[in-house]
Amino acid sequence: MPDKNNRQFPKLKRFVDEESDASSDHQVLEQSFHSLASQFSSRTTEGTFYVELQDAETVIHTIVLKDGEVVVERQRPDKADLTLRTSKSTWMQMLAGKLSPVDAFLQGNMEILGDLSFGKRLYAMAAQDDVRDLNI
Repeated sequence: MPDKNNRQFPKLKRFVDEESDASSDHQVLEQSFHSLASQFSSRTTEGTFYVELQDAETVIHTIVLKDGEVVVERQRPDKADLTLRTSKSTWMQMLAGKLSPVDAFLQGNMEILGDLSFGKRLYAMAAQDDVRDLNI
């Protein structure tokens, strides 16, 4: 049985595999946030998830879940329930299935701040091959 703490993101991995050949990293990053957000739609979980990818150029995205709707914004929120800070390289490795988020965190390559129970719900939803099978 797979380790629940070492899940990867099958839908996002497939997306990265398909898109990386024809797109720039910037396009893959943009689409990865929209793909991730689509996995959270129609869910009862509400909150604000802020991701900051820190490299030569900092890339920011906010995913807002409210009333079953999901919005992706390219701005820093006034208040985030969960903040994730990592490098673009680490983010891409997680998307490609080469690194689990848990391993990234344990290796010191990712900082997580805020409501960890909200983070665990998002992680569980994103790690499901079919999120409709998850009752959160």
